[in-house]
Amino acid sequence: MEDSKKELYDFFEEYLLALRGMVDAEEQKLDALFSNKGDDITRAMNLSQANAMQVENIEKKREELQSEAGLGGYTFSQIIDDAEKQYKPRLAEIFKEASNLINQIKYLNTRSMRIADSNLRLMGIKPDAYIAETVPFDEHKPKEPMSVINAKKGYNVK
Repeated sequence: MEDSKKELYDFFEEYLLALRGMVDAEEQKLDALFSNKGDDITRAMNLSQANAMQVENIEKKREELQSEAGLGGYTFSQIIDDAEKQYKPRLAEIFKEASNLINQIKYLNTRSMRIADSNLRLMGIKPDAYIAETVPFDEHKPKEPMSVINAKKGYNVK
């Protein structure tokens, strides 16, 4: 087997570690939002942002490794199908765990956003007051919510 494919397969273990770290960060963020303590929220948000950046970098590395292995644009399922028989079971396990972790991250993030929204409402800040453009205006791009911490501090709040 090509070294580049083996390197990609080995890399997926690192990918899982990053996703696990992101789940931990999202759990800490959720706990901090439940506590409604500013310092805890700030620490949790910083950790969450750092993990998100790490996952973004790892995603770029995955794309590079896939491309080098001749598997650019392949889905994980296609990578498993392409793999030699001995690698398929572990790759399938990795795919299953990665899917579960990604779903867990989405769930935790949704919960966090709902709690943050509730906390802001309790403070008398309406949702439309903390939704703001975070990128240059583009009429075809949807508005993105600004940072909860910034909204709490009153930045860009009307």
